[in-house]
Amino acid sequence: MTYLIDAQNISKRYPSQKKGVFALDDLSLQVKPGQLYGLLGPDGAGKTTTLRILATTLPPTKGTASISGFSIKKQKEQIRRRIGYMPQNFSLYPDLTVKENMTFFADINEVNSNDRAQRMKEMLAFTRLEPFQSRKARNLSGGMKKKLALACSLMHGPDILMLDEPSTGVDPVSRRELWLILSRVVQNGVSVLVSTPYMDEAERCNEVAVLYEGKLLS
Repeated sequence: MTYLIDAQNISKRYPSQKKGVFALDDLSLQVKPGQLYGLLGPDGAGKTTTLRILATTLPPTKGTASISGFSIKKQKEQIRRRIGYMPQNFSLYPDLTVKENMTFFADINEVNSNDRAQRMKEMLAFTRLEPFQSRKARNLSGGMKKKLALACSLMHGPDILMLDEPSTGVDPVSRRELWLILSRVVQNGVSVLVSTPYMDEAERCNEVAVLYEGKLLS
């Protein structure tokens, strides 16, 4: 089996932690192509640390991982071109409109100018933000901001989407819409790694890793 994400014995200790205490302790997991894979656990379980390491924004203290065959330690740029990463507090630009935010993320991800208009049209339709593309981000509801963040993460057509608790802080209807969008993302051939503290959301995943205090329970 060739895994899209293959993490082996990853540990992370922050400088503020006591000696021998790890935010992430010897974690190994594998994600197959085409999966909706969940990281389930309460606050402090190590979900965010795991995603940050796999997204190459945080180096592990020990262990290693490969994303699409590329090393998180030696081939960060190749990985970043292939992933869409949406942290828990995704930074949209409040003074920019929906369309301007998406254009900005297309720019920084070097989306081909010939493909940009079509990609923008697809993402606006996909997230149902077409009627709001001229609205400034600061005037969007919580659910709309999450959908815009998701659209920005998908603008460059990544193979893997990594989402850190995407539905936290939004209303139940928006939560349901976000998960319907994620299921369509997987149907379109993108693998998704998503963290959540909610059991009902974990049930939507093909496979789930249960984390607690930095350790993989199951």
